[in-house]
Amino acid sequence: MFTLTLKGKPDKNRPDFVKIKMIIYRPGFNRVSKVLSVTGLYKNWDQSQQRFKPKTENAAANNALLSSTLNKYYQIGNAWEDQKIRWTPQELSHYYDKPREVMLRETVVPTVEQVYRKWIDDIRETKKMKNGHEVPCDSYAKTNERVLDFLTRFVKTKYDRAFSNLHFTDITEQFLKDYVFFIESEGAKRGNRGGLRAKLHSLYQVVKKAEKKGIPGADVDVFICTNEKFREVETVPSTISFTLLKAMESMDRSLISEAESYYLDLFLFCFYCGGIAPIDAAYLTWPCIDMRKRKITYERIKTPKKARPPFVPRAEKIAAKYRDRCYADYVLPIFGKQHDTHAKKKNRMTYICGEVNTALRRIVSILGFDEEITWYSARGTYITMMVDKKCPPGVVAEHCGNSVITIYKFYWKNQNESEIIAELCEEFSD
Repeated sequence: MFTLTLKGKPDKNRPDFVKIKMIIYRPGFNRVSKVLSVTGLYKNWDQSQQRFKPKTENAAANNALLSSTLNKYYQIGNAWEDQKIRWTPQELSHYYDKPREVMLRETVVPTVEQVYRKWIDDIRETKKMKNGHEVPCDSYAKTNERVLDFLTRFVKTKYDRAFSNLHFTDITEQFLKDYVFFIESEGAKRGNRGGLRAKLHSLYQVVKKAEKKGIPGADVDVFICTNEKFREVETVPSTISFTLLKAMESMDRSLISEAESYYLDLFLFCFYCGGIAPIDAAYLTWPCIDMRKRKITYERIKTPKKARPPFVPRAEKIAAKYRDRCYADYVLPIFGKQHDTHAKKKNRMTYICGEVNTALRRIVSILGFDEEITWYSARGTYITMMVDKKCPPGVVAEHCGNSVITIYKFYWKNQNESEIIAELCEEFSD
């Protein structure tokens, strides 16, 4: 529902006369005022009745004109309500001043879906240069498209509404609580959390952008009720023991194939280069390496952060081993001439990650260990080694391109927990 209220106050140019404004209010939007042409002596105006006092000069004619004006605007507003047209108070205030088509272009309040799709389109069109190579953001756009599809299904299932009609005034605490429950319910069917944090974060980003643009109803504070859900579940770092690492370094390579030896070198290279992530190792180029300072400087592909690990001799030895097989100025022979688009590079990484992980599991089995390992384990293993060597956390964070909080939260693994527990039990035994 909407309301029309008349407010009168002395006219600045003619203090004895009243200046009457019609205040248009619709829930979820800012109030809009419109000055009416009707006037009279201010002493004859009755604010409580929103009319001129009866039996005063021109009261009957002025009151009739006010009633007629209000009725005209009520008729338009009610008609729009009946037709379920999305309209704003500003649009109604100018209805008789300019064509509605013009007002729609100027004043219509964007829906959640419109802002969401605009954001996704902006992401898709964004291109970044990483270590001298163009990296598009299409995969991030597709991720948020899937969240938008999920939101559309939620709104239809829960409220029997079209998501296209949802405004930011509808994003309330109750809406978010319902959304969280729906996500968790859907996730429970598959035995997981349903991607709760990612889905909430995606919607949060859209509301945040809308709030910055001043879109009515957009308020990030409503997400306070979801703070507990934003907390990470406990994660186990992907880290292998140093004993296994040493065994991998010195293993008899006649026990494995040439391809498996190459995959082992990729793993060890990532470990030696500050725990560089596989995707970053694939994009690494020689201009990123300062041989004089023995330093690598690269921008991480998945985040806007830079990493600065040392370029140690063992890493150099592996790079030199494969230099003749590399395309262009890549340090490792992962991408070739045929991988000339982002999609082809992405497919290449998916394939080679699977091959590396399979080879690593076989190598661990040959060495007689029973540990989980992936290519990405090189990152957690390097960070854990450096932390255990008492290297300053800030230095470790700089090497791997993460914050200090992140390296402890997701990568460092206490390799001596059993020994610590045994010592404590002995210390505090009866």
